[in-house]
Amino acid sequence: MGFVLLITPFVSAQDQEVADSLRHILESGTPGDSIRMELLKQISFEETDPVKLEVTADELISLAERDSVYTMLLSGYLQKGNANLLQGNLEEALESFFQSLEYAYKIEDLSSVGALHS
Repeated sequence: MGFVLLITPFVSAQDQEVADSLRHILESGTPGDSIRMELLKQISFEETDPVKLEVTADELISLAERDSVYTMLLSGYLQKGNANLLQGNLEEALESFFQSLEYAYKIEDLSSVGALHS
């Protein structure tokens, strides 16, 4: 008996034009870490290219790990999971979704916990 992974609520409503605009803002200056993380989070939500999405999510994860910002780690791993899901890397996607779930529990974000369990 196999395991079926059906996680679609998080992959929707992307807008590449918005992602490009936010990326331009990110690259045009040297924002502080908290602003950079917020921009990366927004870019990852809007990005339509799964490879760029994964790179953006990895950068968000790296910054958030360094600063121990669990909310951003939740978002980063969630978007990394979405990127891997879109690329057909199901094992990696599942790992990322479980890591995201771990951070949702740590910050007691019951909405995210519920969404990640569905």
